[in-house]
Amino acid sequence: MDFIRESRKECYCDIAGRAGDLTLVGNVDNIKVYAGKDVENAQNFLLKTKADTIRRFLTILKPLKKVYGLLDESLHIFYDTEGSAIAFNSDGALFLNLRYFESWHDTQVKGGQPMKAMIAWFFTLSHEIAHNLIGSHSAEHSRFMNEISQTHLLPLFDELQLVRFDHIAREGH
Repeated sequence: MDFIRESRKECYCDIAGRAGDLTLVGNVDNIKVYAGKDVENAQNFLLKTKADTIRRFLTILKPLKKVYGLLDESLHIFYDTEGSAIAFNSDGALFLNLRYFESWHDTQVKGGQPMKAMIAWFFTLSHEIAHNLIGSHSAEHSRFMNEISQTHLLPLFDELQLVRFDHIAREGH
């Protein structure tokens, strides 16, 4: 029988000091928006050029914020031009990368298909919330993430139904 050994090495999700590498560029619908030091003309780029993308990301995050009972001040968006951090947790504040949303889900959301994005970011948030309980990626972290996800699955289904019916109503079916 093969055994899975837990790695104690730090990985892509270990971003010690990452929040300190970000600069606050503004606030959109009570959610703070940050930029990495690698983003030129960050305030204009994010708050003007990427404004529609941020608003679409918020259409995903706001229902999820409700699902998890998160406060506005605990949820942040950040943008960097490179790096592997999809999201991270810093002192209980959750930072979600706009670049990954834009790459993976923005086209679907723009096309009126937000459900896959909501599900994906639901699990990303669950992962990061679990880091409030345990910092390392371990079996214990996985257990907490699973419990958090299971606890919030029914509220997620409720939000997905609202999104589905809203989409149907807009199409006139």
